[in-house]
Amino acid sequence: MPYLVGAATALAVQLVVQFYVVPKVEKRKRREDRWERDVRELGELLAMRLTDLANDAHAAQLVFRAVRDDESDEHDPALVARQARDAQEATFAYGSLIGAQVDWLADRVLSINRKAPEITRFQRAERDYQMRAVIVRVLPEDDNRTDTAFDDGWDREHAARKALIEQVKLLADLPHPPRVPLRRRLMSRWEKAWAWLGGRWQKARAWLGGRWQKARAWLKRADH
Repeated sequence: MPYLVGAATALAVQLVVQFYVVPKVEKRKRREDRWERDVRELGELLAMRLTDLANDAHAAQLVFRAVRDDESDEHDPALVARQARDAQEATFAYGSLIGAQVDWLADRVLSINRKAPEITRFQRAERDYQMRAVIVRVLPEDDNRTDTAFDDGWDREHAARKALIEQVKLLADLPHPPRVPLRRRLMSRWEKAWAWLGGRWQKARAWLGGRWQKARAWLKRADH
């Protein structure tokens, strides 16, 4: 008999490991692998393509402003219009990349664990860059910035982009994806367990109250 109990226990443990533990571990491993690929892809996108498009937009806006503000006899309205189109196209390409690929990859990087300190720092850098990038995405017809404001805006965009790239590098160098500190994880599990117990207790009280009401009604009928 003890042999059968031991064999049944071992079989139960094996089934739990096979159908619950192993799939859960494999799912987490796949998720972490995808996250690491997303981090690398975001870093490459920021350091290469986005940087190239930012430089193109900056240069195109600079040239447009120069020909627009030219007060010499060589001022050419046709050239101004052509440079305005170039500046608009370059600025649109820069903004489109941010609004599509950068935002999408950044959200995937954030999704691994939004409460982890490393992710929190990355999110602050990403939000700061988004704000700086919006400021420099000015269409030619709306560009009434002073030279100082123009230069300051692009300097801040460059600094914010550099800071964001540094945060991505730090994430890429981590030995494993960011995790919530143990104390916070335990507190979260305790809160969930307490909420679960509270819900069960409310249901139990409601059930007992209903049974008690039925029992009282039955006793009253029995007395009569």
